[in-house]
Amino acid sequence: MKYLIVKDNQKRLLHGKKEILRNLLKSMTNDLSIDIYTRNKAMHQLNSLPKNSAYSRIKNRCVITGTSKSITRKYKMSRMKLRQYAMSGTLPGVLKSSW
Repeated sequence: MKYLIVKDNQKRLLHGKKEILRNLLKSMTNDLSIDIYTRNKAMHQLNSLPKNSAYSRIKNRCVITGTSKSITRKYKMSRMKLRQYAMSGTLPGVLKSSW
């Protein structure tokens, strides 16, 4: 699972590098006031960017186990690890509740 975390971090870094260029090219291809030649050129440049630089390729993963299912946004942990750490009292501000 460790290699999946490394792979996801590489995708995040690549997205950070290419985000501005990708957004600029996307807006150019959707702008109808620009002539068709420039729009096609921008579309070609957009298609030549690496696929892993797209935001949709990024996957949220647990920072401890590397699983990709049921990740909480605040703690970036899976629900099993979140429960385990909350029960042991190592997460600040998290209390066990019952009703």
